[in-house]
Amino acid sequence: MSQEETLKRRLDRERRSRKEAESLLEEKSRELYALNAELRRARDELEERVIERTRDLEESRRRAVASSHAKSEFLANMSHEIRTPMTAICGFSEILRDEISDPETLKSVEVIRRNGIHLLTIINDILDLARVESGKVSVHATEVNPLQLVQEIADLVEPQAEGKNLRFSTTFLGAMPDLVLTDPTRLRQILINLIGNAIKFTEVGEVKLVTRLIPKTGQDFQLEFIVIDTGIGIAEDRADRVFQQFEQADTSLTREFGGTGLGLTICRRFAELLGGTVELVESRVGLGSTFRASLAISVSEDANWIDNPQSYQPTSTTPTSTAAKQSLHGVRVLITEDSPINQRLFVHILAREGADVITRPNGRAGVDAVLTANERDEAFDVILMDMQMPVMDGYTATQTLRSQGVRTPIVALTAHAMTGDREKCLEAGCSDYVTKPIDRERLVQAVLDSVRETEVS
Repeated sequence: MSQEETLKRRLDRERRSRKEAESLLEEKSRELYALNAELRRARDELEERVIERTRDLEESRRRAVASSHAKSEFLANMSHEIRTPMTAICGFSEILRDEISDPETLKSVEVIRRNGIHLLTIINDILDLARVESGKVSVHATEVNPLQLVQEIADLVEPQAEGKNLRFSTTFLGAMPDLVLTDPTRLRQILINLIGNAIKFTEVGEVKLVTRLIPKTGQDFQLEFIVIDTGIGIAEDRADRVFQQFEQADTSLTREFGGTGLGLTICRRFAELLGGTVELVESRVGLGSTFRASLAISVSEDANWIDNPQSYQPTSTTPTSTAAKQSLHGVRVLITEDSPINQRLFVHILAREGADVITRPNGRAGVDAVLTANERDEAFDVILMDMQMPVMDGYTATQTLRSQGVRTPIVALTAHAMTGDREKCLEAGCSDYVTKPIDRERLVQAVLDSVRETEVS
């Protein structure tokens, strides 16, 4: 074969190879184009799904917020509706208890009072849980004397234990400082709940509170409270249920001992807010249980260390009777309250202390009474203002009085007990805040404090 023919064949092969490559490239280009088109369609579908999902999530969030707001409003209204009549029930039962001498009648009145307090405990548990779940529980760390706090708790729960013929004791393990930084309100709630539970589920024997301090770093410590009882105990297979909402280890206990099943849940939530937890250490059916609350605390730089806490005698903080310290003789008080029964109760409490009391059924009538009294130079010394009333509520009435230049102390009387209610009253212009059911001593003290503040200013 000549060189020319050989070159021609080579060129033909190269030409065929090039055509095959071009054909393959064209085919792959078509496949790539189709793949790109499919990817664009998939991207567009994905973007549409993301947008749709985002809309769904936003709608779900909006509904959740609305539901949470509705729940908070419902709880606030429920609190008001329950606390308003409970003010009369608890208030008048206390008055009757002080004035009745017949043993059987006194026993009946005491049953009414105790059940009223029990009902309030239930509503308070529900409100506490609602506050925690909504994130509206705040922690305010202040200097607290743990030895004195333990003594105060003991003074509070000992009558409950004695009523069941139980022994209650407190013990400190090791030295203790007399000043630590924590939230005393939440700490009291934790201890009262744990000890109250122990007493409730113990029929024979004792309940003990053991306190100890465990060093961490520098001024940081772990403060532990161990509550030991000789009660009914908890079965091992049911122990994990005691911290679940609305649950008790055995549902039959609700019928026998009462309660909402929220106590331990609330205790643990509060302890977590304080940098700790609440746990079940051990429990044996028929022999008792041991719970431990541990909190992260700091020791104050001004603290004194008590080597023998058991012999420490804290200063008594129990207030003497307000009526015994100072009467309200000559003090003019306006009560703006729409409930005739509660009007009667408040008048009874304050008039017995010597106050000159006038009542009005709504905010509008209250505003008119104040302005008329001021024009006649017969100004009230203190105004007690219910915050939820017909015609004109207490918030509007207070704002109206302040806008008219009235500087008379206004004490809010409210059956609402949700977080933020106190601040709402103060922002409206109130000078103090008392929650229903009204404690007699607290009511009289609020009036006295308002009078004193006026005298000082």
